[in-house]
Amino acid sequence: MPQFFRQFKLFIQAMSLSSKMRRLFLPRACKASIEESMRKLQTDYLDLLLLHQPFADYYGAWRALEEYYEAGKIRTIGISNFYPDRMVDMALFSHPVLSEIGVRYGKTAAQVVLRWHLQRGIVIIPKSVHSDRMAENFNVFDFKLSAEEMEMIRVLDKKQSAFFSHTDPAMVEWFGKMVEERKKQHDCTKEKKNW
Repeated sequence: MPQFFRQFKLFIQAMSLSSKMRRLFLPRACKASIEESMRKLQTDYLDLLLLHQPFADYYGAWRALEEYYEAGKIRTIGISNFYPDRMVDMALFSHPVLSEIGVRYGKTAAQVVLRWHLQRGIVIIPKSVHSDRMAENFNVFDFKLSAEEMEMIRVLDKKQSAFFSHTDPAMVEWFGKMVEERKKQHDCTKEKKNW
């Protein structure tokens, strides 16, 4: 590690720049990027690594981050610039298990998920433009999930999205065919336009 870092005990952070390099979201490329970041920083660990945006195979990239986290090479992992629909895509806030746990503590399923991430040492940066949801997002420090509840949530990950995937060629092809079929069934040229 460079002398500068040792002297000042700098918090070492790397960010996956998905907006410029989408290939980083492929698991192998993500791992290569982590290794390259550590090599360039001349260190064998990172304090924080954020998955910067939800592009391409961000599930695979997240699993790569988890591997490095569990190996002790990344101390904290997190996400940033994920809108609520993408956060929901990673953990279903309406799942009955999450809701049931939330009832025990007087919390929403979303708060349970946020607390679950915090207890795993994952940095969370939820986004909302609604003040009530912002307040709700901060109100996750007055309860602690049991080991049993942590495990109940962990096993919910089926490694399969429950939402439309814009990167799945079969799904995109199906969607295109559906749009074409609807166009044939509905003549929008006869609709009155108010613009």
